[in-house]
Amino acid sequence: MKATDGTSSQAGPHDEPPKKSTDKPAKPEPDVFTDFEARKGRIIDLLYQTHSAENLGEGCGCDRPNAQRTTVCRECWHYDATCSHCFVDSHVKTPTHWAEVWSADRGYFVRHDISALEGHPVIHLGHGGYRCKFVGPGDKGFNFIIVDTNGIHSTKVQYCHCLNAPDKAEQLLQARLFPATFRQCRMAFTFAVLDDYHVHHLESAESAYDYIASLRHLTEGFFFRAPADPYDQFRDVYKIWRFLKAEKHSGQHHGIDKFLPKRRPGNTCVDCAACLIPGVNTSKEDMAIIAADPRFRHLCQLRSTADGNYHANHYEKSKEPSQMSMFKGTAYFAEHMEYENHIKRALGKVPCSYLTAVNKQDKGKFAGMDVSGIVTCQCPHIVIKAIADVHAGEKFVHTDFVVARWAELQGLTDLDPELLALIDFLFSYDISCAYRVNALMRYEKNHPKMAPIIEKFRYLIPLLHVQNHKDNCMYHFACSYTDGAGHFHGETAEFAWPYLNLFGGQGRQMCSGNRHDLYIVLANHWNFKKMVGLASQLYNDLLRADKLRKEKLDAFLNLCVVHYDNLAVWRLRDRRLRDTMHKDKEVRCVYRHNPSDLPSQTKIYNALIEKIQEDEVYATSESAKSIPAMLDHSLTIRRLCCKIKCSLAAYGVEKTPSLLTTVKGYRTHLRKSLKLLRQCQRTSIPQLGDIISASDALVKPSSEKPETTRLCIPSDLTREERESYRLVRLAKMEYDLLEGAAYDSLERIRTNVRLLSAMKVDDKTQARGQRPHTRNQGKIENVLLQQEIEVEYYQSTHSTLLRLGMSPDNTNLRRLTPDSLYRKSTIAKQTLGVTYRPDGMAWTGGGIKSANERQSYRPVVNAQASTSASIVGTQSSQPLKRKNKGSEKKEKKRKRDSHIQSTAVAAPDGSKPAREEESKSAGWIWQAATSTSRADDPDDISDPEVGRYLDEGDSVQWFRAEAEVLRWQEEWELKLVEFTRTISYFEKMETVWAELGAAAASSGMAAYAKKTSNRFRELAAQTRQIFEVQAKYHPDATLKGMSILQFITADRDKLDALMEKVTSSSSRDELDIVLKTMGAASPIHEEVRAIY
Repeated sequence: MKATDGTSSQAGPHDEPPKKSTDKPAKPEPDVFTDFEARKGRIIDLLYQTHSAENLGEGCGCDRPNAQRTTVCRECWHYDATCSHCFVDSHVKTPTHWAEVWSADRGYFVRHDISALEGHPVIHLGHGGYRCKFVGPGDKGFNFIIVDTNGIHSTKVQYCHCLNAPDKAEQLLQARLFPATFRQCRMAFTFAVLDDYHVHHLESAESAYDYIASLRHLTEGFFFRAPADPYDQFRDVYKIWRFLKAEKHSGQHHGIDKFLPKRRPGNTCVDCAACLIPGVNTSKEDMAIIAADPRFRHLCQLRSTADGNYHANHYEKSKEPSQMSMFKGTAYFAEHMEYENHIKRALGKVPCSYLTAVNKQDKGKFAGMDVSGIVTCQCPHIVIKAIADVHAGEKFVHTDFVVARWAELQGLTDLDPELLALIDFLFSYDISCAYRVNALMRYEKNHPKMAPIIEKFRYLIPLLHVQNHKDNCMYHFACSYTDGAGHFHGETAEFAWPYLNLFGGQGRQMCSGNRHDLYIVLANHWNFKKMVGLASQLYNDLLRADKLRKEKLDAFLNLCVVHYDNLAVWRLRDRRLRDTMHKDKEVRCVYRHNPSDLPSQTKIYNALIEKIQEDEVYATSESAKSIPAMLDHSLTIRRLCCKIKCSLAAYGVEKTPSLLTTVKGYRTHLRKSLKLLRQCQRTSIPQLGDIISASDALVKPSSEKPETTRLCIPSDLTREERESYRLVRLAKMEYDLLEGAAYDSLERIRTNVRLLSAMKVDDKTQARGQRPHTRNQGKIENVLLQQEIEVEYYQSTHSTLLRLGMSPDNTNLRRLTPDSLYRKSTIAKQTLGVTYRPDGMAWTGGGIKSANERQSYRPVVNAQASTSASIVGTQSSQPLKRKNKGSEKKEKKRKRDSHIQSTAVAAPDGSKPAREEESKSAGWIWQAATSTSRADDPDDISDPEVGRYLDEGDSVQWFRAEAEVLRWQEEWELKLVEFTRTISYFEKMETVWAELGAAAASSGMAAYAKKTSNRFRELAAQTRQIFEVQAKYHPDATLKGMSILQFITADRDKLDALMEKVTSSSSRDELDIVLKTMGAASPIHEEVRAIY
């Protein structure tokens, strides 16, 4: 058997571990680079071979007189040198390939356009690229510039002169050349170059200027300024091209509006397949079934977020071009004049002081700009729904307009009132607290059609932004405490900004219409990628929600076991009540400590000191001879040793002289206790006299360091020695006493952690100035030392229990690690991401078996993975800043918070505490079973105010745990429904495009419609495969023939029944029976039930 560090388990106790080499092994180079070095010489030879060709100057195979092999094409594969006439004949269909002509005088190839070859051939339009028979022999064509992906060609073009020939512009278009102008055209761009730039622009934010510059370099790599510069013409043509692309992809050329009558006519936006769209991915019957049960309001819900971005601004220009957006209000932006007139008419005073401060801050930053940014409305799937410009700072009027624009584009303003009544609306905005105040009044005045929708709005604030608000906003507007909100944290509103910000520098220099078109195309591309990757995103969200809902239920049930005697009162409290009828105007609710009941630090400190003093055990009886007295003395000695050890460790960090004085006092008490212990041992266990004498000969109890003295009690002996000396029954008595001491120690640790948290909050909020802060820090350090002593005492007790035979797999008493004491604060607001980390082992009893970080899943099929861009802070959001590292001494002080790592006890096999195991069940002590065998209550605090604080903290923790269960249950249910909606949407679009193809006016339009229909069919099949096979929700397996709504209802009924029976249990025994009988129907883990 090997120890965990790789050394032999037979090594002696004083053997030094093998020294680890500090030299890192050289990282092996990838094979491709190694192979390159081996082939480098040959590769170089092959590269230079392209500068020449075989058989140059020999006769060409065409048998033309004097025809020599002088011309090659580097763009055609396996092209051998030919004469120039053969080159022209072979490039009738590809006239933009460069001709590399060998110059015998110069000794190298010279690049030529096809029209610069011998005979000056021209590019013929029509007739398959061949000469029109009506073109005269003397007609040499027109000088023309063609821009293709391989460069800029100054060439010649000849139009068709047939009687019924189309005009010149149409002839160019038929040849897949887009003219720079439709009158007297002298320049055109191939469809290929427009498509190429379209993709590069959207994916890499390459500007048109840079793209044209790269084409000039491709044309002439050295004298790159010599080729023509078609930037101005290219910019105008691309504006038209991207507009045509948007109309083509949206189906407007095919007349798709007649199949989607509820949408705004002419809509060119890419929609979200997972969001509720009545009549498209959700039937009226399903909506009615969902709305009939208030538990499932989140399943018939439209969620939206709004947020501003100040990188997407625009410079004010003295001569603004009159060109307006080509979309003319059919996409995310409304028509320019309509929006400007609305802003002038509706602009009013901003009632939010927070937003006013932001606007003042931005005035200098946006000097010289007529548009300071944009505000968007998005769905939780990060699909952009509507966009509006922001003038001189974000105002409610801008947000009002973008929300109204979203509703208009979705057809909500004209929706059947019966359908509208079935929909629940959740709106997340970083200033919802102020925005909602007069929202209905503003909409009734400026957007009267929106009034019925706004009346149904429920408001949230994103979880990161709410940290900058008053504490009240957390309990009014956080998704964590809002029914039917699931895990709609709202921060997805900022996920699109990193992508859009790449184009900020381009957009701010454009004219207003072109800038609008830019962001419309960007939003369409962003939404399109989200649509294609939606199945992967839903798969990830579904599995995470399923995992977390089970974990949160386990944690909640554990808390029910710990606080079973309070459930009868807690279960009756109103979760929706937000009481603000107090002088301080602070919210009172079940999810928050009563602000006025938070005890002061002084009271907390005094209560702890009183508790610690009561806990001091100084054995003074000279006649203590009984076995219980001996064991009690051993506990006293164990605690004094822990105090000495921790005090010395603190002195090593703090260098405080008073700590040495404290250690001296501890050692004096320890010597007295050791003397009393020896007196008891002489009468209680005389058979150990020789062992005790031998031990005292090594280290006398009266020595300078009495903490190193061996106690010589049953736990110090091996099992064989205990049997030999007939101490088995005494060992059992010691085990029982230590087990009770361990439970008491856990209670004291829990109390310390809770009160220490309150002391830190009090110091942060109440201390003003250096003197009170320094005084508070001294108290905190003192309490922290007491906590370290208690943890060390527990670790020592736990180690002794293991030696006495306790199973290492005991789920009630486990080893402590730095994460074990973690507990979500019941005082502070809930922060973003806290839901992914469970309470530590001190609070969960080992019931949670998952990592404390959010999980990420990807399906086996469908390689399209959803992106999760980093949140970009705006003027309304300031993420919490990191603290700079201080001096080495301060760093050591901070490390004291993780002191448990150094005191973790090794297992009987010598293995080290497994940190990875701890990460799977962090913080078990907060829900570990408590000892009921002792009369004294370790959590009994004499100060009534501090006692009330502890009790209220327990209730807040319980209610927050209950809310997490419900929110993740709602999220899981919603993801199931969104999967089915997505499949329905893709199938609907498959049908629509198939019908469009059948009714198409041309074969080309029919082919495109059929191809698009097939793509949606493949998307539907992929999504169904991920849902039914990868996520394992097959109708015949997991769903057992039920519909999704029936499956969700059955699962929720089981959960409600479990929670109702658990919370209504009148005793611990009844609760135990309920959990055992409901075990098969609930997802609670076996490990958790083992604790009960």
